[in-house]
Amino acid sequence: MSTVMTRRIKQPASVDPARLATALHEKLGAAYWKLSELRQSEQPRLTPNLEPQTIIPHFLTSARGVHSTANTFASSSWRQGEFGIWRKQWEATLSLDELGDGADLMPIQIPIPPQEGLSRDSTLLLAGLPAHRSESFKGGVRFKSYPDKLASEVCFAYWELCRRFVDDFLRDNAARSEPPPTA
Repeated sequence: MSTVMTRRIKQPASVDPARLATALHEKLGAAYWKLSELRQSEQPRLTPNLEPQTIIPHFLTSARGVHSTANTFASSSWRQGEFGIWRKQWEATLSLDELGDGADLMPIQIPIPPQEGLSRDSTLLLAGLPAHRSESFKGGVRFKSYPDKLASEVCFAYWELCRRFVDDFLRDNAARSEPPPTA
């Protein structure tokens, strides 16, 4: 008996125009979910299942998905090169702070006060630290470009920027879809 291997033909990616807004808002929603997890991880309490070093890349993947979804849609709906022109014009409206400086992270320590009803030794043991330490900390991160801001503040500003991108893209795409006015 022989096995015939078939090669799957990759279809070009596309976004259904009727689902464009939904697809973009799903990306924003996924990013916001990760943002809420990041905020929880920054709280001064034990959060062993929330690792900011893992949450931030997932946040960025979802947030950046807004751009790739818009680009995929535009590549099949707009004339070639128009999306690049639109994006450059949109980016020209941004401030230097909004353009950002990258996503390099630096580790920080977040102090954990004793948990209510637990001794300091119990809190330290729950954090996986030796019970003889005088203070307990957990690991956190900040963006190197913004060392004085919580990572969640920087991510929220980026999420707001992505939301603005979606709003502007949907508005401008709707204007492209409208028939020209008749004289």
